[in-house]
Amino acid sequence: MAKVAIDKAVPVFLTILKTALKDSDPYVVRTAVLQVVQMSNRDFTAVREAGLIRSLSEKVESDGNPNVVANSLLALKEIFHKHPEIAATDGFRMKREMVYKFLAALDECTEWATVAILGSLKAYSPRDQSDAMTICERVFPRLQHGNAAVVMAAVRVIIGCIDFVTDKGSKKAIIDKLSPPLVTMLSKDYEIQYVALRNIRLLLQKEPTIIQGEMKVFFVQYNDPIYVQVEKIELMIMLASNQNIDVILEELLETTEKVDVQLVQMAVKAIARCAIKLESSSDKCVQILVDIISNNSELAVTQEAISVLKDVYRRYPGRFEPKTMSVVTAHIRDIDEMEPEAKASLIWILGEYANSIDEAAKTLDLMMTTFKDEAVIVQLNLLTSMVKLFLKKPSPETRKMVEASLDIATKETDHPDVRDRGYVYWRLLAQFPDKARSVVLVNKPEISSENLQVDPVILPHLLEHLGTLASVLHELPESFIKTKIATGNGIENFSASSSASGRSSNSSPKTPKESKKRKDKGKTQITTSHSQQPQQYQQPDFHQHQQPQYHQPQQQHDFHQQHVQHAPHVPDYLAAPAPAPAPAPAPAPAASAPLSTSNPFRTNASAGSEHNPMTHTQPFAPQPQVDSQVPAEHTDIPPEMVLLLHPQADGANGLQVDGNFFLYRIDNAYALYFDVFFTNHSQQNIEEFQIKFNKNTYQISPEPVEPTLVVPPGGSVRVPIPCTVGAVPVGDFPSPVIQIALKSSAGVVIFTAALPISLLLIPEGRIERDDYLQMWRTIESETNDDLGIIAGPIDIAAITGTH
Repeated sequence: MAKVAIDKAVPVFLTILKTALKDSDPYVVRTAVLQVVQMSNRDFTAVREAGLIRSLSEKVESDGNPNVVANSLLALKEIFHKHPEIAATDGFRMKREMVYKFLAALDECTEWATVAILGSLKAYSPRDQSDAMTICERVFPRLQHGNAAVVMAAVRVIIGCIDFVTDKGSKKAIIDKLSPPLVTMLSKDYEIQYVALRNIRLLLQKEPTIIQGEMKVFFVQYNDPIYVQVEKIELMIMLASNQNIDVILEELLETTEKVDVQLVQMAVKAIARCAIKLESSSDKCVQILVDIISNNSELAVTQEAISVLKDVYRRYPGRFEPKTMSVVTAHIRDIDEMEPEAKASLIWILGEYANSIDEAAKTLDLMMTTFKDEAVIVQLNLLTSMVKLFLKKPSPETRKMVEASLDIATKETDHPDVRDRGYVYWRLLAQFPDKARSVVLVNKPEISSENLQVDPVILPHLLEHLGTLASVLHELPESFIKTKIATGNGIENFSASSSASGRSSNSSPKTPKESKKRKDKGKTQITTSHSQQPQQYQQPDFHQHQQPQYHQPQQQHDFHQQHVQHAPHVPDYLAAPAPAPAPAPAPAPAASAPLSTSNPFRTNASAGSEHNPMTHTQPFAPQPQVDSQVPAEHTDIPPEMVLLLHPQADGANGLQVDGNFFLYRIDNAYALYFDVFFTNHSQQNIEEFQIKFNKNTYQISPEPVEPTLVVPPGGSVRVPIPCTVGAVPVGDFPSPVIQIALKSSAGVVIFTAALPISLLLIPEGRIERDDYLQMWRTIESETNDDLGIIAGPIDIAAITGTH
C-alpha cells in the first residue's frame, strides 16, 4: 500500500496507518510500523504532521510486544538517519526503566528483534558498576545463541558496559565469559569466521586478555581461504608473548614449508614482527629467518626474508648484523630479479652498512645504470644509499658516483620526490659539508610492531559498531556509507567518501531541539541540549541582507587525518541527531576578503546589537541563495566535529569535548572560530569553564567563555568561541597543532586540536591547476642557478674535515 505512487491517496494511507498502529494484533502493528518508513520516504512532511513518527516513539516506550518494539526501533533509526533534525523533538530518550524492560523481553524476541533491541542499548550509559553488571548478567545468555549476529550484538553491549566496572575481579569474570562464544564462531562458515576474526582484533586491542588461552584456534588450516589465513596470522602476532612464543614460532615455521608462496611470505613477515615485538625471543626469530634465506630456493620467499630483516636491524641496531650480513649479501646477485620493496630493502642495507660490505660500491654503481627504469621507492633508497656510501667512504671514486647519481636525479627524473631529494642532498653536500654526516647518518628511531594496530582514538567508536561492516573494514561508517541528505528545500544530495583514498566527507550539519542561554552583551553564544552525545550544527539566523558565508577549504579534512590522530564523532541515531556526509565545497570566490579578528556577527544591520548565528532552531541545510560575492554552490556546510577529549581520558572525569576550527565570512571579512561541544557524562554539573591556548605559531588565542556556563549531567552545551589571530607568525618550526588547556569544576585537562593552514589563507588567492602549470612553464630555466638549488661541486676535504 505504501508503495503505491498516487499522491492523492497519501491522506487515505495515513489514516489507515494510524488505525493499524492502534490495532490489537501485534502482527498488524509491527507491519504498519515498517510502512511508516515507506510513507516517510514518499511524503515525510505529511507523515510527521500526522504524528506517526511520534507514535513510533510511543511504541518503543510503552508497547508490550518486543517484536513491535524492535520494528519501531529500526524504523526510527532509519527515519532519524535521513531526518536527524527531528530526533530531539519526535524521538525518545533511553531511560534505565526502558532498558530493563527491553532486557526482560529478550526471551520472547525473535533473532531479528533481539539484534535490534541489543543494538539500541548503546544509546544508554550505565549509572554505576551495579547498573553495568546487571545489564551484563541479563545479556550473558545471548552469548550462547546459535545466530552469530545475536552473539556479536551481545558482545557489543557487554564491551560498552565493561568500562563502568571498576572491580578487577568482576571485570575479569566478564572478560572470561566472552572468550567461548568468540571461539565457537571460528568453527562456522568462512565468511562468519572472517567477521569474527576482524572483530577479535578490535577486542584484543581493548582487552588483551580476552582470548589469551585459545592460541591453537588461530593456527592456519590447509583449506582456509587466504583472507582467513591473513587474519589468523595477524592474531597470532597480537597474542604473542614470552609464554607462548615457542608454540607460535613452531606453527609459523611449519607454515613456511607450505606450497602457497603468498602464505609463506606472510609467515616470514610474522616471524620478523615477533622478533620486533619480543626482544627476549628475537634471537630465535632471527635464526629462523637466516635459515629461510640460506635454505629456501624460492626467490619470492628469500627476498621477503631479506626485506623484513631490514626492520629487525632498525629495531636492534648493531646486534644481528655480524651473524646475518654474509647470508644477506650472498643474494646481491639476485637483486635485479627482486620485487621493488625487497630491492629497496637490500639497497638500504648496502648503504647503511657500506663500511662492512665490500660489494656495496660496485652494486650501487651498477644499479645506477637502470635508475630511470626503477620504481620510485627503489630510486629514493638508491639515492640515499649513494650519499651514505660517499659519507662513509669519501674518495674521488665515490664522489664521482654520488655526483653522477645526483645529476641523474635532478635533471633526468620526472618524479618530484626523487628530484627534490636530489636537490636537498646536492646542496647539503656542497654548501654544508660539515653538517652532512649529522643529517644523513643520524641514528634512526626504533620501530615497533604496534604501528599496525587501529588508532586508539578511533577504537572506541569502532567497538560501538561490533558485528557491522565498520568493524570488518576497521573504518568509521561515515567513511564509506553513501547517505541521502534531505536539505529541506526539495533538494537531495548524495555524498560518500572514498575509503581507498583515506578521506571521509564532511558531515552535513543537523539541528537538535535546544534550550538556549544568551548573555546580554558578550561574544560567546551558548546553546544547550540534553543528550547523551554532542549535537551538531544549526542553521545560522542571519539578517536577510547580511548573510555570512561559510568558507571551508576543500582539503581541511585530509589535513586533520594527516596531522592529528582522531576519530569523527559517531552519535547514536536513537538518542540524538547524527551527522551525514555533505558535498565537497565549490571553488573559492574571486573577490578578495581579508582575515578579520573581530566578531563577524556584529553587523550594521543589527543596530548595535550582536546577532549570533548559533541560535536558530531550523535544520541546517545548503540554501540555494546567491550572494553577490559567493556562488550559490558555495554552501554553508561546517566541518564535522572532531573528538578532542574522551570522557574516560585521564583527568576528564566524564567531560567530553568535541570541536573544530572554521571560518565565517561577512562584510568582505573572515573571522576564525573554535566551535566546541561540551558533553557531561558524569552525575554532577560541570561549570566554571576557562579555556586557554598555549603559545602557537600563529599567535591564536580564544576569547573568554561565558562565566555562567553550566553543563548538566547527560547534557551537551555548544560554545562557538571567537579567536584572535596574530599579525606575524612566530617560532622557527611552524606547527598546525594547538595545545589547549581547559579548566572546569571537573578538573584541568590538556588536549590538542589541528588548525589547517588553509584557514589562515585568503581563499581568493587560490590558483587553478592549469593556470599554475602555465605560470610554471614561463619561469626561465636559469632561475634554478640564481636560486642556488644546484650548489656546485662537492669538496671531499670538507666532508672529511681535513682542511
